[in-house]
Amino acid sequence: MVTAFLDDVRDAARSVRRAASFSLVVILTLTLSLVASTTLLNVLNALVLRTLPVDSPRELAVISLADPRTGQMRFVYLSTFEAFQRRQKSFETVTPYSGGGTFRIDVRGERVDAGVESGTPDYFAMLRVRPYLGRLIAADDAPSLTHSQPVAMISYRLWQQQLGADVRAIGERINVDGVPVTIIGVMPAAFHGLQVDQGADVIVPMALLRQFAGDLLRPHRARNAIGRLRSGVTVEQARAEVTTLWSALQDSTMPAGLSALDRAELRSARVNLDSIATGFSNMRTRYSSQLETLVAFAVVLVVIGCVNLSGLMLTRTIARGHQLAIRVALGASRSRLVQRQLVESLLLSLTGTALAMPLVWWTSRQLARTLWASTLPLAMSMTPDARVFGIAAAMALATGVLVAVLPAWEVTREPVNGGALVGRPVVRWTGRSSKVLVVAQVALSLLLLASAELFARSLTNLRANAGWGTPRRIVFTRLWTNPDDHRSHDDASYYPALTRALSQLPGAESVGLSMYFPSYLNIPLAPDTVTRADAPPESAEVEAVMEMTSPRFFETVGIPRLQGRDFTWGDHARGAPVAMVNATVARLLFPSVNAIGQRIRIGKDPSRQSIEVLGVVADAALGNVRQPHGALVFRPILQEPQRAMVPVVHVRHAEVAELADAPA
Repeated sequence: MVTAFLDDVRDAARSVRRAASFSLVVILTLTLSLVASTTLLNVLNALVLRTLPVDSPRELAVISLADPRTGQMRFVYLSTFEAFQRRQKSFETVTPYSGGGTFRIDVRGERVDAGVESGTPDYFAMLRVRPYLGRLIAADDAPSLTHSQPVAMISYRLWQQQLGADVRAIGERINVDGVPVTIIGVMPAAFHGLQVDQGADVIVPMALLRQFAGDLLRPHRARNAIGRLRSGVTVEQARAEVTTLWSALQDSTMPAGLSALDRAELRSARVNLDSIATGFSNMRTRYSSQLETLVAFAVVLVVIGCVNLSGLMLTRTIARGHQLAIRVALGASRSRLVQRQLVESLLLSLTGTALAMPLVWWTSRQLARTLWASTLPLAMSMTPDARVFGIAAAMALATGVLVAVLPAWEVTREPVNGGALVGRPVVRWTGRSSKVLVVAQVALSLLLLASAELFARSLTNLRANAGWGTPRRIVFTRLWTNPDDHRSHDDASYYPALTRALSQLPGAESVGLSMYFPSYLNIPLAPDTVTRADAPPESAEVEAVMEMTSPRFFETVGIPRLQGRDFTWGDHARGAPVAMVNATVARLLFPSVNAIGQRIRIGKDPSRQSIEVLGVVADAALGNVRQPHGALVFRPILQEPQRAMVPVVHVRHAEVAELADAPA
């Protein structure tokens, strides 16, 4: 049996070499179809299926609070967390956790952006992470915040790229957002924190993250809590305990100093507990469902390719009818002929798979970079793992069998004799098989064509939803101010001077600033409650996204102004508070009166300052292009300095080449 199989492998290899052109067509077809499907599968695996590189990641869970209506996240206050920690029985270890976002760091004279997370000694114990170099954050590191030198751990990536893998980096000082910290350890190479997209290059004690955020006067709080479940405890059991305990502890453990509105929002918040085995990922939230759909389409494409190649293999089998007849005459059995057909098909399929895998790694990286929108490099590994290789091997075997099934069936269905050399038997052989192939190809092709049509229409609708003029003539970048001076410079003079300087670039037509635009970045934005200032509390309210913009922003990005005036640089912090609203807010809050000159209030607290509406602009998508008519309120960038510390600058230009060649 083994000898016969090896003989068939050698014979199939000779046959492939003799028919080089035919074999090349088959191999290239299989390679391209497998690259498309396996690339999408690999990215989906990295985003959705791959777990954190820690011990027993399936035991990790996250506790979070969210508004039940809007989904807006609420903070976990340390007082409530500590009371819960003392009474809970579901977790082996539980700790507060916050992903700090992106900060500017200074390392050996170079200034780079880096992801920052905050951790506690329990954080590392929970994850069971050991340092690659140095030590972890310890319990006595938190009090050092009151001393001259706070501490931090850095990622293996930062240690390699910015510190040249220098073991003397332990004890070295770096600046994080202008705050000097001492490096005490390097994390393992595979571990980038819980934010699996951008990763964390710096992990600091939680109190230091509060110092970066400038909220030291507020009660100690975190974005959520992370814990490791006890052995035998399921996520459902832990969720039931957390929901019961947290609700019972909430009122009695609220920190002093919260406003009545904050306390009401905290009481109404929904407590969630979910598995965090795969970490946090904004890309997963945005693209997982789309990738699953594309993987399904790619599999259909592979099947269509198999059907086409099966037809080619069938024709080639018939053309070699005299060879089959000779084999039969020499005593070859039907099963041996089928085996020979399968071996040749599998040889071609495995060759195509071997050629596809290096391309899968490269195309996966390019696709991930296309999906990733950040100033930070993508930390997520796109190298295919054992799961992807296993599925690719299974697909190779499946395609080999699918390609060979009809030729093998024809070999067993009709007597093989010398008559295969003439035309008539060939016509009889291919009749039924051709019908099967044609029906399969037409059905699958119609499925793909219909899906492509729906996809094209969706893209057209999304493009129309953006609601702004000619995006190809707009370039943008986010302004990251230097840590040394961003707390001291005067925004009221800096931003006008910056926009004037940019508007003088060759080819520049208009310049504007914003905080969140453009909408196609699909940033998840938390809405604010907006009400009429002259209406009772029980009157209509709107959940609107807040955007901060400069003068000429709407002109720059092409959003029409329907009524009123634009912002000016005179709308600064010392001026009267003003706002512009989009058509949806004007219609919902002021259905029977002109919105211009009316006053609104942001938040439900009646003591908050009212804001005058000075303009109405057309609806445009912000944060989610699937919602082109969401409620939007625009505030002058100079009146919201804390919410617009790192704005985006947009430049509308006449020609890309002219602006690209302009001096800095």
